[in-house]
Amino acid sequence: MTAPLVEARLLALLEEGAVVADLAAVRYVSSAGLRVLLRAAKQGVGSGRGFSICGLQSPVREVFEISGFDRIIPAYPTRAEALAA
Repeated sequence: MTAPLVEARLLALLEEGAVVADLAAVRYVSSAGLRVLLRAAKQGVGSGRGFSICGLQSPVREVFEISGFDRIIPAYPTRAEALAA
């Protein structure tokens, strides 16, 4: 239910510059959530601004690995590491 709101916010932020999505508090990601993150990553690459994620918890990291998103979206253990990259 929140995917459209998150998507609109991420895409708006990407208009301003690079975005690091901190997913440390996310315990579950649905296919709708993956689609939102993929769209943000594509816009980040297409605009040259960049998009990455950080703080994946084990269940979410597993979904990213199984789906292959770990090879599409740059992921970092911490926000500090993502911002430094």
